[in-house]
Amino acid sequence: MISIEQIESITQIDASEWDQLAGRRVLASYGWLRTMLDTQCSPNSPRYFLARTAAGLVGAVVCELHDSSSTSDMRALLFGRLGKPAACLSLSPLPSLVCGARIGMLEPILVRGDITGEDRERVTLKLVQAVEETARGNGWTVCFRGVSPRRSPGIDHSLIVEVLANRGYLRSPELPAASLELCPGWRCFADFRRHLKKTHPRTATNLNVEINRAKRNGLVIEQLDNPEPHSDRLHHLMDSHYRRLNRQPFMFRPEFFDRLKARLGERAVIYVARIGTTIIGASIALRDDDEVFFPMIGVDHDSSRLAAVYFNLGYNRPIEDSIAAGHRRIYFGKSAYDTKARRGCIRVETDFYLRVWSRLHERALRAFFILRSRRIDSKTTALLHRKEDR
Repeated sequence: MISIEQIESITQIDASEWDQLAGRRVLASYGWLRTMLDTQCSPNSPRYFLARTAAGLVGAVVCELHDSSSTSDMRALLFGRLGKPAACLSLSPLPSLVCGARIGMLEPILVRGDITGEDRERVTLKLVQAVEETARGNGWTVCFRGVSPRRSPGIDHSLIVEVLANRGYLRSPELPAASLELCPGWRCFADFRRHLKKTHPRTATNLNVEINRAKRNGLVIEQLDNPEPHSDRLHHLMDSHYRRLNRQPFMFRPEFFDRLKARLGERAVIYVARIGTTIIGASIALRDDDEVFFPMIGVDHDSSRLAAVYFNLGYNRPIEDSIAAGHRRIYFGKSAYDTKARRGCIRVETDFYLRVWSRLHERALRAFFILRSRRIDSKTTALLHRKEDR
């Protein structure tokens, strides 16, 4: 027997029980989800669907209700700058119950690692049915984000794909993430640079230039064990960076950094870049056993150019530390594809699946999704066709 429970806050579940479900997936951990909940600037409307059996908590889906007032407006995911015209044409799927990670790479349906075979399929299906029942009863559409079209180690994405496809969901690609595969034979940053020289020799040469510029200008990059005294400065860097590049504020309050470090310990690394005593850059790293995620960075645009802060803080130092820690993969996020491709990154594809309840709405969106897929491919050509830069 599988029973489904619905709660509205991660605080309503025992942390150790949740982390047993999450396993080593840092982006699914209680500490990460609780930190986001406690420090978000504009409260969203979360919902958690929990699947239980006699074995305890065996599965879950983390959702948020998106409507026109949400800070994470799903119109941006679907339509980009055409969000408002799409709403006028009644193409908008809002309000929508969106399932999956707000930040980073994480499968939208969590199933405990020891649940396999038909049991895993039943848990997945039962959770999807529960989400749909709640959404349809309230007049919401349903969206599952971050679904990989390919099988990944330890994650049966093909099961999620099969369940959603069989239930009539529309599929469209999300903007891909970029990941760097770290060779097990690399022992230091110099090994990475030698490898890069074979395919991107100009970039490999530029790495030396960036590192030398940092040394000449006295740039120091270090990890903060106690971010609390610097919380306001870290927040300012993130907020100004987000407003300049994304045209929206940073989504968390200043206490985000201190609480993140307190809850995740060594699994969360807060990097700062400084010249003298002035912090001019900050970034966050979240560590799994063999993977590391870099979901956010903030750099003082005016004072960072001479020391190549963005490249040293955002790429060179993280790669160096990840090799030393024995990680096998780094996820860098969803922008600056040309820069990432020249540093050896590959494209990591994910799709989102959308279910609407009107056939007319579905037909209109199906036609739009074809055009949307072509637009995304054109945006990420660098990661699809990595050319040598001589």
